[in-house]
Amino acid sequence: MTRLVAEIEAMRGLSDRIDNIVGAAAEAVQKRNLAEAREILDSAREVQKEVLRKPLEVNATLLEKTAEIDLIQGRVNDAFKILSAAADSFASINPLEPARRRVTYAIQLYNHGLRFGDPGMTLSAQMIRDALTHLDKSTAPDLWAHAQNNLAAALSTQAARTEGAAGTALLAEAVTAYRGALTVFTRQDHPVHWAMTQENLAICEVARADHDTTADPTPHLRAALEYVEAALTVFDPEHMPYDHGTATALRDQIKARLSGE
Repeated sequence: MTRLVAEIEAMRGLSDRIDNIVGAAAEAVQKRNLAEAREILDSAREVQKEVLRKPLEVNATLLEKTAEIDLIQGRVNDAFKILSAAADSFASINPLEPARRRVTYAIQLYNHGLRFGDPGMTLSAQMIRDALTHLDKSTAPDLWAHAQNNLAAALSTQAARTEGAAGTALLAEAVTAYRGALTVFTRQDHPVHWAMTQENLAICEVARADHDTTADPTPHLRAALEYVEAALTVFDPEHMPYDHGTATALRDQIKARLSGE
């Protein structure tokens, strides 16, 4: 017990709050109340995570602002590297945090690419791909699905600016990502996300129909019609008038094209 008390006391100095907890744990051990000591040390571990997180948050904020400056000055590759470093700095605190941050940072790159074109859009997709290498659908399903949706959005936007086989491949990858999201965003558990993803799939299939490499647009238009009609089973005009309106307009456009009007 004496050795254990000494080892617990040696943890002092990490922070004032930790010192108080350490003192309480050492006292519990001296009283041979080991169950209480264990509970106290468990709480200390959670507190220490927060203690460690604070300087990381400050460092990440500094890196984020640096990346923002790089984006303004057009140094998109530099911004990508800095944001990746900011995300990775949290790996020791929470194994999911780097992926979560990458999904967020990808939006900055996406917005830059939307306004100025590549490499922002390409790097936005890459940022999400990097996030997905650290995500497991079984342990973080919602984050994984959001990442798939964001990846698909970046790919489809990039495809709209890409001619030939490369653009076709981007659209196909976007469809795959959206379908992946639907394995988590089911109609039963996530009806709104499910419907939005269905509508996005419809938009993607229309883009495939209109792409310069597409010889016969009909199969893609038929697929798009199925997707948007699925979305409309959730988008009701009373509670979701905007979404219902945009999906209805898309459905009518697709039907008109299929009927040759």
